[in-house]
This record gives sequence, structure tokens and C-alpha cells, in this order.
Amino acid sequence: MGRRARMVRFAGAIASITAIVGAGLVATPVPSGATDGSHTESMETAPGQWSVLRDGFDDANTSVPAPADGGVRAAQATFQVNYSGFPTDARIAFQAAVDIWASYVASPVPIVIDASWTPLPTGILGRADATVVLRNFSGGQAGTWYPSALANALHQADLLPTDSDIDAEFASNRTNWYFGTDGHPPAGTSDFETTVLHEIGHGLGFSGSMAVGPTGVGSWGTVLGHAGTGSPSIYDVFARNGSGAGLLTYPNSSMSLGAQLVSNDVYFSGPYANAANGGSPIKLFAPSTWDPASSFSHFDEATYLPGDQNSLMTPGLDRAESIHDPGPDALGVLHDLGWQIAAPVHHPVQRIFGQDAIGTSLATSQAQFGAKSANAAVLARSDHFADALAGGPLAALQNAPLLITPGASIRDTLDPRVLTEIQRVLPAGKTVFILGGPLALAPGIDAALQAQGYTVVRVQGANQYATAVAIAGQLGNPNTVFEATGLHFADSLSAVPAAIQAHGAILLTSGNVQAPETAAYLTAHPSAVRYAIGGPLAAAGADPGATAVWGQDLFATSAAVAQRFFANAATFGAATGFDFPDALSGSVFMGSPNHLGPMLLVTPHLPVPPSIAEYLARATRITNGYVFGGPLAVGDDVAGAL
Repeated sequence: MGRRARMVRFAGAIASITAIVGAGLVATPVPSGATDGSHTESMETAPGQWSVLRDGFDDANTSVPAPADGGVRAAQATFQVNYSGFPTDARIAFQAAVDIWASYVASPVPIVIDASWTPLPTGILGRADATVVLRNFSGGQAGTWYPSALANALHQADLLPTDSDIDAEFASNRTNWYFGTDGHPPAGTSDFETTVLHEIGHGLGFSGSMAVGPTGVGSWGTVLGHAGTGSPSIYDVFARNGSGAGLLTYPNSSMSLGAQLVSNDVYFSGPYANAANGGSPIKLFAPSTWDPASSFSHFDEATYLPGDQNSLMTPGLDRAESIHDPGPDALGVLHDLGWQIAAPVHHPVQRIFGQDAIGTSLATSQAQFGAKSANAAVLARSDHFADALAGGPLAALQNAPLLITPGASIRDTLDPRVLTEIQRVLPAGKTVFILGGPLALAPGIDAALQAQGYTVVRVQGANQYATAVAIAGQLGNPNTVFEATGLHFADSLSAVPAAIQAHGAILLTSGNVQAPETAAYLTAHPSAVRYAIGGPLAAAGADPGATAVWGQDLFATSAAVAQRFFANAATFGAATGFDFPDALSGSVFMGSPNHLGPMLLVTPHLPVPPSIAEYLARATRITNGYVFGGPLAVGDDVAGAL
């Protein structure tokens, strides 16, 4: 069942928990010293309105990890949680969510949460509201309702010292909660930390006062189901339709406003939110049937799908789905409401690239080697990966750049840019290793290099498996072997920095079948330490006796290699997982002593693969990174997220 269908299914359940009576407006004297001349009315308070998170029922099997900088960012606010009835493991997960929010929102006033462990209607995971909303206080916009936590932050003092700021309830009658904090809820379970993170977001102000009644009349300034308070919420101020018209320009208590609120064309448009969303307003959840406690006060579910880094504040949470970061769009919304948001501690990332794949390999060489500073050069073809996969450790051993040039089927001479770089980095008389036979790289390349005074050594075999064994021979037949499939490039390139660090060789399998050439090498080296990079359908299937390092896809395998061999790295490299040349040269760079760290494979555009983001979140010693390839290979959005 799709999420949108599930929303309709639970509309009745939501309605049942929002039937509350009594407007409860209270005029409150402003505390001494609180007036600034901008408010002529007394400060007023009213109860907040519930917003809920519902169960999605289906398994999403997605994860958005906690902020990668969470271990290095100081808390910006103090949260005090008054627990009622919570089991211990639920409290631990609750605190993990609190810690995330505390690292983002800044307030000099403690934020008090009353949290209850109590039965809720079927399909409801949790619900929360601002315990009290306030208007006409010093520090806020006059005639506008604010949640008390935000009002206190703007006022720089506690306006209601005896009241809590957020009321939150969580379903004690559910038996499928996952209370772990690792972001990996099993199939069929609902992630409690995500639920708490979501509901605290509502209590901080991610909630509007607009509503549509049973006759289709839309209103704003609603307090506990009653319109007519005369003031919108601060969230309402930023509501627009797809044409850019503010929803507050429509008459209050009107059919025209009601039509807008169920138009599937409602957006949050504020400078910080729009900037976070690439310059565009953020689409809100506005289905054709008004959904009490969900419509308007959530991001659009069809826009922010499971796994999206901005999916926390959608109205539903699937099972086996975790979202442990508010995401830049939600933080932008809160910033527009008035919260001070702590800037993320990003890793400085340097992009190394050229005008094409060959240009990127040249730029990588130039970033690593000064003039005449290399002891050799390694040359591979740019248009096919087979012979190049095992070449990284050879380049590292020889203190050599790994450069690429078009294969023999494309060009029978050396790319002149590559020759120029070899001449820059390598003194005459040194050796250039060419990976592959004459059908891979044309014999004219040998002649051109020899004419410049270089010694040429061809490292080749009858196929890519034999070439890898020949490269191992150049390495001195090491006793540590990293096996990876030779049918695809991703796993072997992820392995290069680890193989370099271990002084090992990379040998290739034919998918999950062992290549005879690799089998012969392993037979000749029975005591070899063997790692299979890739799962049962790849190298681990070919050598079940090897230590398998793998994940569910090429990105997760890249992350698994990083976690196994570079858990305490100070730097990282990243390149697209969809092509090989950038990662080929970049992985050698990342294996060099001054830049030793993992090669992480990523997508061209957001979201960052969850497994990669999770590795970066755990690798708290990382201080910088490198992206190999231009913005068409790895977009600026990904580089910025890294």
C-alpha cells in the first residue's frame, strides 16, 4: 500500500485524537523588563495543537544517519525531559534524539519536554505540540503565535517559568518498536529515535495553525480546533501557493482558503528554507482531503521519499526506516521561524578534476607530485578498466602517478597531455610501467616514451586476471591479497588504499567464480592473508575462505572497506561509483602516506548513499576530504554534503 493511500486510511484515526474543546486564550502580564515598545497589547497564551506521525506499515529499508559532525559539535541548547512511564531502552533512544536537536537549535533557556508513554490510536506512532503558544511578547513579531520554546529563545528569558514547552506522547501499546540507536531498525519495526526526533520538531514550531473544516472552509489562527483568535502562527506567515501568493492573503474562514489548503500546491517559502532547497520553496503536505494533524504541518510525502535526507518531517514513517538527522530543509524552516541554527561542522573538501577523465588523472598527479619527484609512472587505458584494476598498489610501491590514455582501439599514440605530465614529474631514465598488452595500449606508446629517454616495462597477461597476477609479481608476490571481481570496477577501486596500506596485491575473480590465474597464485601462497571485497555474488562467493568485506551494494561495500581498514582515518577521498577513471587515479592518491584514507564511492547527486554518510558520521577523526572528478561526476550538492 502506498503512503498516500495510507494517509487517507488513517484520517479517521487522526480526527479522533484532535477533537478537543475550549480555546483557552489567556492574557498574561509580560514579565518585568520584557517590554520593548513594539507591543502595545498584553502577552497572550493558548494551548498548542497536536501533530502526529503515523505508521507506514511497509518496510522501506532506508537509513539517514545522524549528523556526521555530531561528535565534534557542542550542544547549543539544554533540553530537560520529564518522563512518564518510559522503559529504560526507550529513554536511551529518546535522549539520542534530544542530543541531535540540542546540537542544532540554540537557546539560552532550557527547553522542557513532558513526555508520556501512553496508548495511542492504531496507526499512530507519536504526537506532540507546543504546550503553550504565545503572542505579543518582546522579541517576537506582534500579533503572531509562537511556540513557547521559540518565544523564550527570542525573548532570551523564560516567559512562562512554571510551564513545559513541549508535550509529547508515544504509543505504549505498540509491540514493534526498535529502540536501538544505530539507525538499522529490522524489518517490521518502527524506529523510536526517528519518531522522537520528528515529534520534537513539531514542538519546536514545525506546525501551522491553518485548518479546513468539514464544509471546506479554511481558516488560520486556529487554537485547539477553534478559529477566530485573530493571529496566524509564525509558520503560517511563510505559506505560499505554487503561484507565490501568500495563504494569509486569502480571507480567513473562507472557502477560497480551504481550496488552497487541499490543492496539493502549498509551499513553505522563506529565505533559509529556500536556500537549503536549492533556491526553491519547499512543498508541504496538502492532499485533496484535509488530514487533521497532518496536512499543512509536514513536508510533502511524495517529494521527500524514504532515504531522502530531508524526509524526517513527512507525515509517515515506514518500518525499517530511520532518519536521524532533521535535514537541511527542516533546519531552514526552523531558521526562518526565528531559531538560531548552529552551522554544521563540514569537512573541508578539495575537488581535484580536469576537463575530462584524463584531465582528472593529470590533476591528481599534479596534486601529489612536484616536478621530477616521482620514481616511476604507471600507465593504463582510459576507456576500459580490466587491466587497470590491480595497478594501484604498483603505483604506490613505485612512488608513481597512475595516468590514463586512450586504448589502442581509439588511439595508436600517447595522449600529448599525458606525455607532458610524465615529462614534468619523471626524470629521464626512469621507468614507465604500461598495464596490458598491445591490444590494450598501442605499441606506439612504447616508442614515444623510449624516444624521451624512459625505460618501458609492459606488465601484461593473457587476460585481466593474468595481468593482475603479473602486477603482483612486480610487487614481489606479497602474502596479503585483496580479491575483487574483475567483471566490474567498483569493489577493486574501493580496495586500493587498503591494499596499499597492507602492502598487498589486488587479484581478480570472475564474479563469484574463482579465476584460474588467481587460484594458481593462491595455491602458490597457501599462507596468504586473503580479503574478499564484495559479497557472495562477487569475490566472497569465489573464495569463501577469505575474510569477506562487503555491503548490500557497491556504495555499501565501499563503506564497509572504509570501516574495516580506515575507521580512524583523518581524511577521505570520494569519486563517482558509476565510472572508473576518477577513482582509479584518486585511489592511488588516497593510498599515499600524506593522504592515507578510504576511497568512498558516491552518486552524482544527493542523497549521499546512506552507508557512506554513516561511515563519515562514525569516523570522527576525519578533518578533510578530496573529491575526484568534476561536478558532472560528483555534483556540488554531494561535495557540499560530504
